[in-house]
Amino acid sequence: MLMTPSFRSISSFGQSTIQKFSNSVSEMKKFAGRDFEDVLQCTGPCFEGLFPKSVNSGIQDLLFIMACWHASAKLRLHTEDSLDSFQGLTTTFTKQIQYFANKICLHFEMVETPSKCATSMCAEAARVRKRKPRCSHSTHSTQGAK
Repeated sequence: MLMTPSFRSISSFGQSTIQKFSNSVSEMKKFAGRDFEDVLQCTGPCFEGLFPKSVNSGIQDLLFIMACWHASAKLRLHTEDSLDSFQGLTTTFTKQIQYFANKICLHFEMVETPSKCATSMCAEAARVRKRKPRCSHSTHSTQGAK
């Protein structure tokens, strides 16, 4: 995992802000809102220079727009102006996600994390176990009834 050392090397920012990442970010489960926010705030520096130049700016743009959208979404009190801004950010965010999915993702081979792969395999095995075998013949005997 290329991202894990980068996130772990980020210093904490005090008691009530970003704490040191103790787990591999790619393996984190049960994200709380603050966890998502912490990861989002640290992705820019962690991802800087990690990707080829041909896609780096698109990834950095997406990360920045995600951070702006999240900051706007978590406001506790909105005005007409802040809602208009949020609506514009949402439109920009969705366009950037579409660009990411249609243009940037094509440059990379995607794989599941080991834990996600294990979860998928267990779920598939459970689905197979639940399926009942279909019989092509009846299990009731008709012999003896005359």
